[in-house]
Amino acid sequence: EKNPAPMKVEWARKLINLFKRQMSYTAQIVEFTELFFNGPENIDEEAKEELATDDALPVLKALEKQFSDLPVFDTVNMLADIKAVQKETGIKGRKLWMPIRIAITHEMHGPELPESLELLGYELSMQHLRAMIEELS
Repeated sequence: EKNPAPMKVEWARKLINLFKRQMSYTAQIVEFTELFFNGPENIDEEAKEELATDDALPVLKALEKQFSDLPVFDTVNMLADIKAVQKETGIKGRKLWMPIRIAITHEMHGPELPESLELLGYELSMQHLRAMIEELS
């Protein structure tokens, strides 16, 4: 694009900054950012095991409810909503964060989750979340 909109440029800068620490060389950005351009990959067996726990579905359902009421889909609001899910379910730590990460990104590892979701956007994040809830129900 010859003259990208300022918002597109800012989005690209945020995306690159999100993965900067993980990259050894710049060409790796293509591999690291595949989720943002081609959608999530298939979930591997280890991730499926994480989602098979009794805690995963209640966390995801509570998060869907929280995210549905978000005024703005940004890092600050998402962190507050995830904290509310923790309080509502009593689930914390890995058992809270891992189902969220896997449901939306289909990955067990990656950069900061709220920042990733903000860049992925509300529509895609909710689409992935709802699809996983349906799959697990």
